[in-house]
Amino acid sequence: MKRSKLLHNVIVVLLAALFTISLFYLTLEFHNLLNMILLPVFPGTSFPIGESPLIRLTGLICLCFIITVIILGFIVKRLVISKVGSFVLFLPTFAHFFMAMFLLGGLQAFQIILLPLDSSEFNVLTLGSIIKLPYIIIDYLASFSSNADLVVRYFCYGIILIGLIIFAFGVVTWLQGVIYRKEIVDFSIYKYSRHPQFLGYLIWSYGIYLLTLIPIREPIVRGARFFEYTFVWFLSALIIIGIALYEEIMMNNKFPEKYDEYRKKTPFLIPLPNFIKIIVTAPLRLGFKKDLPINRKEIIFLLAFYGSIVIIISLLLNPFIT
Repeated sequence: MKRSKLLHNVIVVLLAALFTISLFYLTLEFHNLLNMILLPVFPGTSFPIGESPLIRLTGLICLCFIITVIILGFIVKRLVISKVGSFVLFLPTFAHFFMAMFLLGGLQAFQIILLPLDSSEFNVLTLGSIIKLPYIIIDYLASFSSNADLVVRYFCYGIILIGLIIFAFGVVTWLQGVIYRKEIVDFSIYKYSRHPQFLGYLIWSYGIYLLTLIPIREPIVRGARFFEYTFVWFLSALIIIGIALYEEIMMNNKFPEKYDEYRKKTPFLIPLPNFIKIIVTAPLRLGFKKDLPINRKEIIFLLAFYGSIVIIISLLLNPFIT
């Protein structure tokens, strides 16, 4: 018995080490691989993205396909499909960062996804601008420093690092649960968040988004076109939260008593004071007389409600948020 447990622990440690190294490597090299593949098609020299009707049509087709894939994942109950679609939707933001940092012109191919949302009359990509508030505060405080840009960058890098650590820790704990054949992973980091991997991804991607707000003062890839990525991250985050809520329904249907007990003692994403929990769940209680959604209709209602609230507040405060 002791040897078996020791063997399991060794396997978990090796898998954890392999995963951590792989994640770190991909973070550093993924953009280089994509650039190498895309550069022959989208050279980084005066590529007039957005000026060609054909490119705009291609962007519309790509965007519709991504949205269809995300919706299809929910319909057929294959949430991994929706997860992939959500990540692809975020890729233009990811590409912006690496184009600006490493002058990788091939990555601008992903920007065509955003062309249908970009308009001089009404730019959908700016919706949800209230999520810029942490950047605005840090940028203001950093203005008192002699090297403001560096302070802001380190702040963003810190957020990205925290997200990666939480995500990696969540995956390692989940692997332990799989090896020990636990029906519900409720130990380690899962004692503090029911979805640490989603939480880690949200924090990591938010850090990437914040980096896109830093004004670019160095030379960039000629012909590259950058967009506002506020709505992209906001929509991607809503989709991820929707996936997490739907996973909860599936887990509760599979293990009704055990998972219900787990939910009572562990927060959804992050620990919140009781009065905030009451406020957050109020719309669902008023609309459906319950604290948690139990089907897709209720998840859509909850996401639409809070998504609308964020957008309305952003529109009201837009003159003050630059």
